[in-house]
Amino acid sequence: MNIFIAGLGLIGGSFAKAFKRHTNHTIYGYDINPATAQFALSRGAIDIIADESDLKNCGFVVVCLYPKATVDFINRNAANFKKGSVITDACGVKGVIYDGIENSVKGYSLRFVGAHPMAGREQCGFDYSEDELYAGASLIVTPEGADDEAVNLVCEIALQLGFGECKITDKATHDIMIAYTSQLPHVLACSYINDPLAPLHFGYSAGSFKDVSRVARINAEMWSELFLDNKEALSQEIAALISNLSDFKNLIDKNDRASLKKALEKSRKIKEQL
Repeated sequence: MNIFIAGLGLIGGSFAKAFKRHTNHTIYGYDINPATAQFALSRGAIDIIADESDLKNCGFVVVCLYPKATVDFINRNAANFKKGSVITDACGVKGVIYDGIENSVKGYSLRFVGAHPMAGREQCGFDYSEDELYAGASLIVTPEGADDEAVNLVCEIALQLGFGECKITDKATHDIMIAYTSQLPHVLACSYINDPLAPLHFGYSAGSFKDVSRVARINAEMWSELFLDNKEALSQEIAALISNLSDFKNLIDKNDRASLKKALEKSRKIKEQL
């Protein structure tokens, strides 16, 4: 099968490399930067440097762009996709994607199956892409009315590429859960690293500092878009975190060791259960 990958950064580049490592599909690679596509070709990650006209030749399309760019790409090419082809994406938000392409999906009967690979790195760009980035990872799939054949194809290909499972859910649940499991930790890490003591940590820090601050090495362009595209769910999670922090602060301010101990034991038990 001919596979079209739009966007050859960390995520799209890793998809391309995984396809080449694990399958015999022919990979069409498209990137807005011609040098990136040329480099991907030279490294054997893609078979053909593509432009949007090549969509008509491909039965499976993976759009690995930022949310707004994903919506623009699908809408712009709604009439260009090969009839019957399956289109998926890799965005970390789903509501704005489905809302943005709704007219194209209905008007052109597009077989779109939203997806989100739960894998990544702090670095971005094709240079950091890996053929095993998705090994054992979860692929969240949001069918939202897509036909079973299309959904099954997305999941079958995911397993071919090394994903550990396909997690089927709806777009609303995806965005709520991702606000908690992915976006909130990035907000927390950035808030934590903004403390004026951070530059003085050398010699005073070990694993805890590294664990909390790791994802503060952030792609500001991408994450600012993701945060705002999921602002309602993320804002609720930030409020919950502030409330929990305030509870701990109050117990410490009151010197209430008994209650503080209970709160810490509760957290430990929850973590152990998880």
